[in-house]
Amino acid sequence: MRGFRLLLVTGLLSFGLLSVGLAVFRSATAPGKIQREEQAMRRKCFEPYDTILACFSSFGNDSLRTGFVDKILNNFDIMRSKGLHVDVKIHVTHLPMFMPAFVSGLQVNYSLNKKAIQGLKYHFAGECRYDFRKALEADAYAYYLLLENDMEVTLEHLEALCREFKYVTKLNEERNIVSRKNATLFFRPGLVRFEHMPSGTRVLPDYPFCCNAQINRVIELGGRRFVVPKNPYEGLYFLPAYLFRVLLRKHSVSATAFGFYDKKIQRKLIREYHAGLWMESFTTKIVPLDNYETHLVHHLGDKYTKIWSTPTAEEYFKAAERYTDAPIVLKVPPGAVLWIRDK
Repeated sequence: MRGFRLLLVTGLLSFGLLSVGLAVFRSATAPGKIQREEQAMRRKCFEPYDTILACFSSFGNDSLRTGFVDKILNNFDIMRSKGLHVDVKIHVTHLPMFMPAFVSGLQVNYSLNKKAIQGLKYHFAGECRYDFRKALEADAYAYYLLLENDMEVTLEHLEALCREFKYVTKLNEERNIVSRKNATLFFRPGLVRFEHMPSGTRVLPDYPFCCNAQINRVIELGGRRFVVPKNPYEGLYFLPAYLFRVLLRKHSVSATAFGFYDKKIQRKLIREYHAGLWMESFTTKIVPLDNYETHLVHHLGDKYTKIWSTPTAEEYFKAAERYTDAPIVLKVPPGAVLWIRDK
């Protein structure tokens, strides 16, 4: 891990808010050489001018949670070191205990809200909406990433999503399913959460054997097959700026009883709503069958492996390959129990 300079800029705000800017500067390496190296390392999907704003909220300061955040920030640091422009905003309820090593000038800004524990509670998960609104109004970023503070998103995940968005957007526009100005239905490429069993096997916690069908359908787009999961939740969402604006316009004219930016939203699954369920009426989540491995994202902590039985990643996508014309209900393996916690 390389050394780094740390700059903390603190400013007390009203209502107990504190913003801490964290910036790390490049070494004395010649700027021209650094720029050439970054361009050489940049992957094929993102353009040299593409920028990403990543944002999440972190509730509490226990060592497990701060360890997750440390890992997430180091992944963003790797993205930046490979030439991808990523800025990070974190909303916290405690001063950060994590101090990851940075390279290549990753920009991280912390916003402290000590009152969130008593007041906002799960609504604290929606604080990134206001950062996104400001950035969208300024046309500041090409892509937006919201994630929960236990999602191990990597450069490979974002590259995979970037490629699929470009592929699907072109198809959708050709078929008049969606245009950049007036979406009626949009196929949204997404990730699938996995957790590790003690044996190392990867299982999918969002599709437990206990609850209805796990796969809604499998569709074909441009000669490729995509899974439409029963549960669209993935603990995050990644959107191109133009699509984000389209979906927000559709939300504003929908029959929803509350606005996207309302401070407190009256509904169940508030945290999950902020992590992407807000758009489920306007999008159809899809995962490519021919490349699903790059769309599997680790849910840090592996907590659901201790609660219910879920299919392995291989079982899930092999079942999708056999799809005909009806939702797929995966069978419980012999000897397995639905609810592990009750065993």
